[in-house]
Amino acid sequence: MHVVEMKIDQRIEFSNVHRFGRRSENGKRPIVAKFVYFSDLEMVKKAGKHLKGSDYGVNEQFPPEIEQRRRRLYPIMKEERRKKQRRIQYPEFNELIQNYDILCFVETKTDDVDEINIPGYTVKMKNRCKFANVKSEGIILAYKSNLSEHIHPIETDSKYIFWFKIDKKMFHLCQDIIFGIVYIPPENSSYCIGDPFNEIEHELLMFSSDHSYICLLGDFNARTGEDLDFTEVTYDEFSGMFDLNDVSLNTLASSNINISRKSMDKKKNNFGNIFLHLCRANNLFICNGRIGDDKDKGQFTCKNVSVVDYVIGSANFLTLLQNFSILETSKLFSDAHTPLSISMCIYENEKRNHFKKGCSHQLKRLKDGTSKIWIPLLKI
Repeated sequence: MHVVEMKIDQRIEFSNVHRFGRRSENGKRPIVAKFVYFSDLEMVKKAGKHLKGSDYGVNEQFPPEIEQRRRRLYPIMKEERRKKQRRIQYPEFNELIQNYDILCFVETKTDDVDEINIPGYTVKMKNRCKFANVKSEGIILAYKSNLSEHIHPIETDSKYIFWFKIDKKMFHLCQDIIFGIVYIPPENSSYCIGDPFNEIEHELLMFSSDHSYICLLGDFNARTGEDLDFTEVTYDEFSGMFDLNDVSLNTLASSNINISRKSMDKKKNNFGNIFLHLCRANNLFICNGRIGDDKDKGQFTCKNVSVVDYVIGSANFLTLLQNFSILETSKLFSDAHTPLSISMCIYENEKRNHFKKGCSHQLKRLKDGTSKIWIPLLKI
């Protein structure tokens, strides 16, 4: 087994392994393996995606009679799914989203058999599994097709986040802008497996070492009250110590961005504490209740009783924002959640200072105020 290519770094136990069937065109016969542990089988099936484009692949074996039935039924199932309309395919829904250049959907309840078509948009999906009788989770990124050369999805292992980047040339920056669309199931849900925040932070660290403009947005199922999302430093005790968090706070202050934030949701949960730790440890700041139309408000995002959907970003990213707003609740968007929207102005560089890990800018807005990117968080 090509464990290196499949990125498997642990021992797998088999009860039986053998070749079967006729040789293929490349002269090799398929291999069938029986796993001792079901968890190993699931891990190998999931890792099979890393073999895409190679001469190898991973598939589950079924008895011949079932394989024949599946071959007959698969096209029928695919056609029936295509006929079944989702919110995203309603004409009224398409009218609502046309003002947005980039769309981020979470909890889409899709699998790899589904085909999502939005006229004028390129659609990319990250699903929990290839095929599911009971569907859950799922993330979709859609962007206007004329932006295809500037927007690039990034493939990673975590099922809780879908990364993509916007080319630096589009915003006249010296670094690409990194986005992560997040969906974390409720903490007591059977779909919340492992440590989702740790998974996300692990992948975040891969990007943050080389990128100053980072944004995570989505449903974190975290209630944070109005607790600080940064660490206060007592300079009487640590006089003269260089503190990155302080540099980030100075960046916000110099851009007239509030250091404190407000929230209509005063309650907290366990995921909220973990979420705040993620922010503090990685110098990420919550936009809710701090920026744009939601400044000093922190409006509810779920069932008009809680705030669980967020946009968070590095201090440098927050300086690019023109607006952040909580849109009106609509059944066309979601049964429970309120869409979030951010707009970003395109800037031109006035001055650049290069540092070891990146560069900082003194930026001025382009005179054309219509040059902006809109990114709503929607649920379908």
